[in-house]
Amino acid sequence: MKPKQSVHKSKQRDLFRPELTKIIDHGHGLVKLAKAVDWNRIDAEFTERYCPGNGRPTISIRLMVSLQYLKYIYNLSDHDVVYGWVENPYWQYLSGVQFFEHDPPINPSSMSRWRKRIGEAGAEALLKETVAAGLTIKAVKPHSFKRVNVDTIVKGKDQQGGAKTIVRLWHGRTHISQADAYAEFMKERAAPDYSSTDGLKKLYFLRRTDEDAAHFLLVTLWDSMDSVIKFAGEHPEKAKYYPEDDSLLLEKEETSALYELFFEK
Repeated sequence: MKPKQSVHKSKQRDLFRPELTKIIDHGHGLVKLAKAVDWNRIDAEFTERYCPGNGRPTISIRLMVSLQYLKYIYNLSDHDVVYGWVENPYWQYLSGVQFFEHDPPINPSSMSRWRKRIGEAGAEALLKETVAAGLTIKAVKPHSFKRVNVDTIVKGKDQQGGAKTIVRLWHGRTHISQADAYAEFMKERAAPDYSSTDGLKKLYFLRRTDEDAAHFLLVTLWDSMDSVIKFAGEHPEKAKYYPEDDSLLLEKEETSALYELFFEK
C-alpha cells in the first residue's frame, strides 16, 4: 500500500472552510520552505524504507516529516508540536494541508514510533532535504540547526545528549478529617496505577495541613512526554481522577502542571 500523498481529503464541508493559501502570508519563511522542499523525493525516499518487517505507512509522509522538522527547529515535545499544529496555519501549510484544520492530525505517540521506523538513515534523509532547502532560500538561519542532529531525531534526546525527563505535578485538597484516609487511598490505589505504566521513573506523594484542609501534591517523573500520554491520555495536562476522589476531595482541579527537567544534581 503506497503512503498517502496528502493529509487532505476532499469533502463537501471543505466549501465552508478557509483555504490556507487565502489566509497566509506567502512571504513567510515556512511557506517558502514548503515550496522549496522536494516532497516527491521525500515520498520516494521514505516509501523505500517501509517493508513488511517494519510496517507500511498509513499517515502522510509529508505530514510526519514536517512535524519532525518543526519539533526540532522549535525545540518542542511531540505533544506540543502536534497541538501547536492545530493553531498554526503555516505549520499546516508546510505539511501539505489545503484547508485549515481544527483537530490534531495524529496522536503524539505516533511521532516516536515513526522515528524508530525510519532509523538513522531516514533521519539523515529528512535533515538533508528540509535543512538544505531552508538554508538555500534563507527561510531559516544556520544557528537554528546547532542543536539538531541525527541522534536527537532517532533517539529523542535533548541537546546535551541526555533523555528528557518530564515532571508532572498534581494538587488536591481534602478536609482535615479525611487526610489519613486519602493518604492511604493514594498509596493503595493511585500508586499501583501509576507504577503500572511504562516510563514512570519516580513518584512522590507530598502532604501538608493547615487549619481546615490537607493539601496533597503528587509529583511524578517520566522518561518522555509519550509515557505521560500513555498514562493520562491525549491531553496529559488534564488531571486524572478515580471514583473514590468524589467523596474524598474538596474539589477536583482540572489540570496538572507539566515541566521539563533541565538540570539535577
